Amino acid sequence: MLIKGIDKKGLARAYPEATADLVLFCLQFPLKYLFADEHTANVWKDLCQSGVTPEKLKRIREVMFRLGHDPGQP
Repeated sequence: MLIKGIDKKGLARAYPEATADLVLFCLQFPLKYLFADEHTANVWKDLCQSGVTPEKLKRIREVMFRLGHDPGQP
């Protein structure tokens, strides 16, 4: 899964804005599920701590919430 690869490679810490854009892009497609696992939590935490704009974090959180997972406040 994409999120697992992002987490394992530390991409959200190294490239926070680009990673946030990629996550938003991927969440646009009609997924039947979203894995709410440790990798998703790690990527979300890294994005929140890496200076991604609050607006972008809000958009990611809203899409994740619609898919059945609320990652928590940024």
